[in-house]
Amino acid sequence: MKTEKKAIPSNKAMVCGTTGAEALNGGVTILKKGGSAMDAALSTALSQITLAAGSWVSYAGLMNIVYYDSETGKVYNMNASFNTVKNEKDPLSIPGSVSLDLTKKAPSSDGRSVLVPGFMAGVESAHQKFGNLPFADIFENAIGLAENGIEWNSGLQKQFNYRKEILSRLPETKAVFTKSDGTFYKIGDTFTQPELAKTLKKVVKLGSNYMYNGDWAKKMVSVVQSEGGKLTLDDMKNYQVEWNEPLNQNYNNHELFVHGLPAVGGVNTIEALNLIEKAQFSKKPRYYEDPKVLKELSDIIKFGELFPYVKNVLNAIPNLDISSEGRLKKENATVIYEIIKQGQLFGASPETKNTPKHSDAVVVIDEKGNICAMTHSINAVSWGGTGIFIDGVSIPDPASFQQQEVAKAGAGKRLPDPTNPGIIFKDGKPILGFASIGAGLHAKTITSLLAVMDYQMTPQEAIEIPNLGFVNFAKPQNGFPRTIDSTEFKLNVIDKANELSDGGFEHNTTMPGYWIGIKRDDAGNLHGSTVRKLNKGGRAVGY
Repeated sequence: MKTEKKAIPSNKAMVCGTTGAEALNGGVTILKKGGSAMDAALSTALSQITLAAGSWVSYAGLMNIVYYDSETGKVYNMNASFNTVKNEKDPLSIPGSVSLDLTKKAPSSDGRSVLVPGFMAGVESAHQKFGNLPFADIFENAIGLAENGIEWNSGLQKQFNYRKEILSRLPETKAVFTKSDGTFYKIGDTFTQPELAKTLKKVVKLGSNYMYNGDWAKKMVSVVQSEGGKLTLDDMKNYQVEWNEPLNQNYNNHELFVHGLPAVGGVNTIEALNLIEKAQFSKKPRYYEDPKVLKELSDIIKFGELFPYVKNVLNAIPNLDISSEGRLKKENATVIYEIIKQGQLFGASPETKNTPKHSDAVVVIDEKGNICAMTHSINAVSWGGTGIFIDGVSIPDPASFQQQEVAKAGAGKRLPDPTNPGIIFKDGKPILGFASIGAGLHAKTITSLLAVMDYQMTPQEAIEIPNLGFVNFAKPQNGFPRTIDSTEFKLNVIDKANELSDGGFEHNTTMPGYWIGIKRDDAGNLHGSTVRKLNKGGRAVGY
């Protein structure tokens, strides 16, 4: 196997992920056993959760996939995001639980913050549709890691310290993080998850139904209701994975397929690329070398990030369709581009909170040319605020910061999400699978796609160019400044860009977006990217 922080091309197959060296190596093992790209991606994702101890990803989380099937030549889109709870009639009153400062005591929330998970249903549905190996094979690595143990490292310790009070609240949860002598794990200890291993083995034997209509589901519903939640067994057993059409658009001699409706991540991606095409960025200097282009690109990306808060301005424009379907149209870009250039959109303060989205991304290309681009997430910060574990599985609190989104989606409906995995074609052939995570996932996706399609970079080169982070909602007086790592830019570029945008860029290195991708070059070699600044074992592994 070829693996390292430096990009090494492979010509057969490759697995790329944001975290989890053992998970990625396990994915490659699946490929060598004859598994498909889907088999390898699912195995990797399952193992990433075990390695995370259910912290930033969870078996009760969400999963979304864009998949290219080389046999049919078609691209498929799977949505296994959260469903809202049918009996929740007043979601705006769900207690909040948002704190992104890991040095402060975390607030707690109640059972009403729990939504209907999609991850494990997604695993089974995806495997049934595109898996080659037996269902048990894709669980083997995750179960082994749970039974044999992993090192309790400094990253897990830091997150545990943040959530210690909440994770000690319930006896079953506290037992997950204590050794046989009753003390908590410390750095260097071997952390085992025997209850999780038992649960995964039952899923292998009984299918995902065990977690949606079996004993596990019944226990989860009982515990959540005892914590004040409205979740019912009907919510669980009625959950359905959605196989929808991916969104599709052309850009600069490339064809994109991205995560489809009702999710909004793919809409944001296509809309931004339409605007970039209208702005003719392919004829302009690179954004990190020219302050005018930097400001213009930031405003275009900001449009997608702040779209819910500029609707009043957009609604006043005749004949402008701002529905999700309308935002995909290139004719919309002509109108919106002129509005952005006039600087009319970003002056008012949105009533919102920073949204925690802790996640993992996986991209796989197998020997047959199948491509899987996946994002999966707990959609919460460090296990979430519920403090609930059900037989080794962490239960997150995604409704604790998405009250408005839950209300808008409606009771018992799919909650739209901003994830944006995708696949790019050129000359009718798939050349790139990609996915992203983090608070700045939209920004990093757009700059990386721009780098690959316009700057002709490899994925590794694309992730090494200067970062544009998330919009800082806390400083609306500056028109919502773009957080960036200013050490990556030439200072004169930032200084002049700030002059053009009234201080629109501020230094912040803590919350960028993380993007991964695997690209096939003209000679057939695969080039994978590794995640910069995310020191949790993320890498590309190929052979």
